[in-house]
Amino acid sequence: FDAFIGVGTLQTQWISKASAKQRAGRAGRCQPGACLRLYSRARFGSMLAFQEPEIRRAPLEEVVLLCRRMEETRGSHFARAPRSSRDFLTNAISPPPAMAI
Repeated sequence: FDAFIGVGTLQTQWISKASAKQRAGRAGRCQPGACLRLYSRARFGSMLAFQEPEIRRAPLEEVVLLCRRMEETRGSHFARAPRSSRDFLTNAISPPPAMAI
């Protein structure tokens, strides 16, 4: 949470190797183009292979509130069968650590 602007924010961080390779693959696909990487080979070598899922990076209260809001507006099956936030988070594809819940 950024108290200065009053909203939740994600911290700026380096992308993963997988994201860098995906972005390079997009360059020139539809029209002439190039991918310029503004980091060194050493920095690329130290990047994580894949980025940590957002559910593990974002504040959990924001994740739960967003999902509850989506349930209300989209009429998902969760709206008909309410469950606790703990159940929702522990059944996620990449659940946050149990201590965080």
